[in-house]
Amino acid sequence: MLGVIGICVYAEMSGRVAAVSGRPVFDLVRERLGPRVALANLLGSYLVTLTTLAAEIGGAFYSTGPWPPGRPCGLDSGNP
Repeated sequence: MLGVIGICVYAEMSGRVAAVSGRPVFDLVRERLGPRVALANLLGSYLVTLTTLAAEIGGAFYSTGPWPPGRPCGLDSGNP
């Protein structure tokens, strides 16, 4: 949940900065803070997006129930 909020805040701030400056945020970060910080920013954003995608796919898979049908799911297998 924190990742989703973080990526939403980042997207909002990036949109505002890009609208005012007319340049992509990545270019501005690279110019002001250097290529290492810009790459860390890019990788962090990518990892949060990938984690959010994995959570959404996992949630969709979990909501469909056990597969194949008839096979007990890990949470409702009846084992104590």
